[in-house]
Amino acid sequence: MIELKDIKKKKDKYILNINDNEIEVFEEVIIKFMLLKKREIDDNEYKEILDYIKYTDSLHLAITYLKKPRTTYEVKKYLKDLKLYDEKIIKKLLDMGLLNDRIYTDMYVDYQSRINLKGPKLIKKELEIKGVHLDFEYPNYEENVKKIIDRYLKNNKDKPTKMLNYGLNNYLIAKGFDKCDEYFYNEDRELIKKDIDKLLIKNKKLEGYKLKQKLYTSLINKGYESSLINEFIDKL
Repeated sequence: MIELKDIKKKKDKYILNINDNEIEVFEEVIIKFMLLKKREIDDNEYKEILDYIKYTDSLHLAITYLKKPRTTYEVKKYLKDLKLYDEKIIKKLLDMGLLNDRIYTDMYVDYQSRINLKGPKLIKKELEIKGVHLDFEYPNYEENVKKIIDRYLKNNKDKPTKMLNYGLNNYLIAKGFDKCDEYFYNEDRELIKKDIDKLLIKNKKLEGYKLKQKLYTSLINKGYESSLINEFIDKL
């Protein structure tokens, strides 16, 4: 026969002395099995107590993990990684309202679109990685696209027109938006003058054909049009 010899309170848990072995348990275990005083425990009840201890320990771990918003998939993976997964825990968390993929999705879309200016395609991909496949309404699409374009143009005033638009569209796609239909222009003639001056200083040991070849290669790689490059190189 198994004997409960002592019960002590320890912060938010209790310590049970069962056959001289101390086991920490949550209050739910004490209440469910009426472990309020010394008594004998039969084998079947002891097995039920141990199973419930594992359940409550796992549940409290999951609740602690949910101090930061998580999806159902993330919690399941967390418990499986700890080898503590139990479908009853997921059901309990859902019943408690601590797990709700619909609410999580709406909050995630709001935050990522408003704070990080992420587009719907990127957000959808990130949610799918988190195990969520729900539809959502994306707010302020055009407004966010404009913010991204304005920011990109402001930070890339030194890029030739072709490279500017190429980079912008790549950036929009990476952020989860569609390509931009509008074509933007920079002052390529002014930019190429500055770049040629820098290249001449950098390659001052070169001259003639080798110099022009070096300038052409460098400028074409920067995204300038071939005709514009030749126009300025021919003047050297």
